[in-house]
Amino acid sequence: MRRGLAVVGVVALLGAAGCKSGSGVSLSMGGRTASTPRADDGGAAAAKEFEHLPARPGQRLTRSATLEPGRYQGDLVIAAQALTVEGAGADQTVIEGRLIFAELGRGGSIVRNLTVLGDVVFDSHDNELHGVQVRGRTVDNGVRNAY
Repeated sequence: MRRGLAVVGVVALLGAAGCKSGSGVSLSMGGRTASTPRADDGGAAAAKEFEHLPARPGQRLTRSATLEPGRYQGDLVIAAQALTVEGAGADQTVIEGRLIFAELGRGGSIVRNLTVLGDVVFDSHDNELHGVQVRGRTVDNGVRNAY
């Protein structure tokens, strides 16, 4: 009960500090994420921003990979430990769904140089993001994840 009141209090403080409710401010506590509502999800604007890139299907990866430039429609799931996933750049490799670190336990994977329009979900530990732009929320259900 107290935790819920603390979240409301922090969100109220953010509002008083000039953070607009449409800014999509997120707070994470112990694997739970609280966020202020966004004015819009930006989905239509993001689709236009990246429409020049070729469409590709979402991926479930069980080994390291280099992703070609494109819009990956659906989730990118990291489904094994200690993978390295390299995009072609944040403006060239776009995940239109979520980035999910699904390997329970020690993940130890690294994702570099891409944009995620949806949420990033860590269901494992010791993972890293480098040069990754996240337009959604970050939900960290693990420990020692770097983002």
